[in-house]
Amino acid sequence: MDLRLALEIAQRYTPERMEHIYGTVDKATHLAERFSVDLYKCQIAAALHDLAKNIPRSKQEAILQSYKPDYLSYSPNVYHGPVARYLLEREFDITDRSILNAVEYHVTGHPEMDEVLKVLYISDYIERGRTHHPVHFCRYLSTIDLDLAVLGVSDFKLSYLRAKQADNIHPLTIQTHQSFLEKVGEAMYESIKDHYQRHFGR
Repeated sequence: MDLRLALEIAQRYTPERMEHIYGTVDKATHLAERFSVDLYKCQIAAALHDLAKNIPRSKQEAILQSYKPDYLSYSPNVYHGPVARYLLEREFDITDRSILNAVEYHVTGHPEMDEVLKVLYISDYIERGRTHHPVHFCRYLSTIDLDLAVLGVSDFKLSYLRAKQADNIHPLTIQTHQSFLEKVGEAMYESIKDHYQRHFGR
């Protein structure tokens, strides 16, 4: 499957999300080239990551019930990742584990991410169409290091969910934050945040 076909499939499944898809592909392309990550895998994963976004919740639940029922214990916001993986495996014969893992875990993250998943996890959050306040800092982090950017994204995702008093946060979301905080170091992360605030003030 080439990128053109992947985008055609995305257009067929989620036509109203194509601006987000194109933005995610563009950002994934940039990060893959900057950090020498497999460009093909990053682009295909970015093009197809929201494939299941429009599938009715009842159908997503039916797929997960027989495929990965553990997800049903958590927020429906995480369902479309594993459901998209299911479709890619069953209907489009995609077997590459990097692409499949990136698509499945692009919402929750994973404490043991490979570089392709890191690129998609970051790109989905900071693509050009995103306007939420933390995006500026996360874009800054993405110019420095992938692990730093993963930590930034996971930090703000987790803070947002906790502020909503979510009681069904997927454990991978928490584990991703803990893993990358240990990897980067809390002192280093706080120092970079402080530097950003002093020099950019947002």
